[in-house]
Amino acid sequence: MVIMAGRLTPVKHCAVFSQKIWARCGPSPSPEPLSSVHTRSSALNQHTSRWAADVGIQSNIRIAKFGALRGCAAGRDIEPGENLLSIPAAALIYEDTVRKTDVGRMLSAIPDLAVDNLLILFTMIDRHDPDSAWARYWASLPAAFHTGLSFPPTLVHRLAGTAGALELTRAQGHLKRQYDATRPLLAMLLAAYPALLSPAWFEFGQYTWAAELWYSYAFEIEFPGAGRDPAPGAGAGAQGTGEPRRASGESVAVPPGPPCPPAAAACPSAGATSASAPAPAPSTSTPVMVPFACHVNHSPAPHVVRYGRLSEAGMLNFPAFRPCKEGEQVFISYGPVPNLKLLCYYGFVIADNPHDVVPLTLELPAEEDAALHARRTAVWERLGLATEHNLSAARLSPQLLAALRVAVATAEELAGMETGDDPGRAPLNPENEAQALRTLDVALAQLLDPLEACPLLAGSPRAANSLESRQGVAMAGAGGQDASGVDMEDATGAQDSAPGLGNEVHAAGSVGPGPTTAITPELDENGMDDGWVASSAACRQYVLGQQAILRCAQRECLARLRAAVAGV
Repeated sequence: MVIMAGRLTPVKHCAVFSQKIWARCGPSPSPEPLSSVHTRSSALNQHTSRWAADVGIQSNIRIAKFGALRGCAAGRDIEPGENLLSIPAAALIYEDTVRKTDVGRMLSAIPDLAVDNLLILFTMIDRHDPDSAWARYWASLPAAFHTGLSFPPTLVHRLAGTAGALELTRAQGHLKRQYDATRPLLAMLLAAYPALLSPAWFEFGQYTWAAELWYSYAFEIEFPGAGRDPAPGAGAGAQGTGEPRRASGESVAVPPGPPCPPAAAACPSAGATSASAPAPAPSTSTPVMVPFACHVNHSPAPHVVRYGRLSEAGMLNFPAFRPCKEGEQVFISYGPVPNLKLLCYYGFVIADNPHDVVPLTLELPAEEDAALHARRTAVWERLGLATEHNLSAARLSPQLLAALRVAVATAEELAGMETGDDPGRAPLNPENEAQALRTLDVALAQLLDPLEACPLLAGSPRAANSLESRQGVAMAGAGGQDASGVDMEDATGAQDSAPGLGNEVHAAGSVGPGPTTAITPELDENGMDDGWVASSAACRQYVLGQQAILRCAQRECLARLRAAVAGV
């Protein structure tokens, strides 16, 4: 059997918190007083705030600076249930509002133009229009997003041998093919409107910028009912509407799939009303750009956890879940997303990310007897076992162990499973269990080898992310043995220690021991730089996290193997 690192597959998940994945994350789980981080509002931030008021955005927060990073601060004491932000539908950027602009009407005349292409092309053109209803919003955005979609080849190469390198290469290649397929359309637009459009607006770098914007800033918004026109008096700005997407009171985030920007799958779901609310009417959803809200940063301890559905008054509200003092930074949660997705589509990673995973793909040996292979596959399908799995800092999943037991089963063992033996409940027998775990141990070593040799870790000691320590505490705290008789305290072994590693790279890309560390002037408002130093640090943290997960899995695998061998 062959086990290999697979492409990180999109995983739908339900989260405790409502989701919006922000372009950058705040480095601290708890809010920092503005005075302690020398908060200051720039002229651009003031300009953006004035525009927000002009278009009817009701805000109890203000754009502020936290060190070198931009975020939002509470303008007054906020109590739970009060809205931190209320945005009129007319201020949102999405299909309906776009089609009601001059540029949108021009693009709508193109036959069979997909919505994703409409939004990308509109962004590429409208951001250069000084008379655009969103001109001041476009001006508030970074000149570059520095996500994995625009990583230079030299940086991707430094991840050689990892799932990250595969995903980044695939995503960048797909984006380039999308651009090449769009070039005839761009040429047609330039020929038709030479006095209005500039060739410089349609270069690949501009296309990438627009794609990165929709990946990292867009919400998936729900539109109750059939009509999607904003309520009267919803605000000035662009004409049209916007609404939030959420089905039944739970937040469901859909991580981006192949980069076909900005497909709805690329836009994490926004939040919902509480589960006790009446069932919503039939609704539709669409990717939506939400001006002003995109400047709120992420934290695992957010102030806003429910949002994403347009109110009856035509407002997109962001109610506070917990209190926030005047001057504190306001945060939102982005939900359970692994570091590879964050690195590729948002440009940062989370140190000690509890949702990080290492992808693993199982393949049955091609040279196996055809009849035995068919039986094995039938058992696999009957039990609902998958070929693709994700290793995490938690224990090895029962699904992975069951799939391995089936994959190495003898004809006699398969016969038992065909008549009722369940490999997901417990080991079939010591021999089968030992073979399954030996197979997994070899695979884990093969996945670790390229990480150990990764150029990003050159000169560093054997890394041990604090995820490992946390995993060890969780296992040891449980104590005793699991269903297979493995002593889980023995499974963790002695924990390596690497003080400070968990804080080495913040989500925004800054390097240092904590959120108040001075940041060099070369970093932009998102903590990134054109020399890709912060991005390199994020890539390194990604590798360290992958190592930590694999070592956790390796220790548990070996502990289980010892128990299985002892029973043979």
